[in-house]
Formats: sequence, structure tokens, C-alpha cells
Amino acid sequence: MSALGLILTMALGVYALRLGGLLLAGARVPPAWEQGLGFVPVATLTGLVVSSLAGRPDEGAIRLVVAAAAGLAAWRTGRAWVCILSGWPCIGSCASPERERVGYLGRMVLWLLTATDQ
Repeated sequence: MSALGLILTMALGVYALRLGGLLLAGARVPPAWEQGLGFVPVATLTGLVVSSLAGRPDEGAIRLVVAAAAGLAAWRTGRAWVCILSGWPCIGSCASPERERVGYLGRMVLWLLTATDQ
């Protein structure tokens, strides 16, 4: 299959799912399905996190430190956006070639541990 055919097939599939969602917006879902569908966001986020941990062999420790710091931020604050935003400076601190900014990661983790929930 050519690249264009693959792209068009995926686009058709995505729009079919969207159209199905629009047409079935008022439909009732059985309670068991609704409970099961409640786990979809968590499972999707878990899949994204686990797949992002795989990378070059020399980045393994860095990725684990960043994931731990972002997880700590999410656990401490209970907010997903804090988890996402805390990963960016962590990866910048840990992946810095000259390792000058590693102190920033320590300061941020200390701040997360001592910050009060608002």
C-alpha cells in the first residue's frame, strides 16, 4: 500500500469514528460499559508514558528520573497539567549535555515536596 493510500485510509477511519460519535451522542450506554469506559483515559495515559520511557539505551536513567519527578508532581498536586509541565524542565535539566542545570531538578523536586495544595 502506498503512503497516500495509508494516510487516506486512516483519515477515513478517524472521520468515521467522529461521525459515529456525533450520531450516537444521545444514545444511552449500559452502566457496565460506562464504568469500563471510565478507565480509557487512564489506560491511554499509561500507554503514552510507558512507550515514552523506551528510547536510546543511554537515555534510560534520564527518562526514569524524569518520569519519577513528573509522577511525584502528579501525586503531590493531584493535577495532570502539573505532571505534564514538570516533565519539560526535568528533561531539560537531566538531558543537558554539560549537566549544568541538574541543580534545577533538585530545587524543583524540593519545591514539590514542600508546596502546599491550593
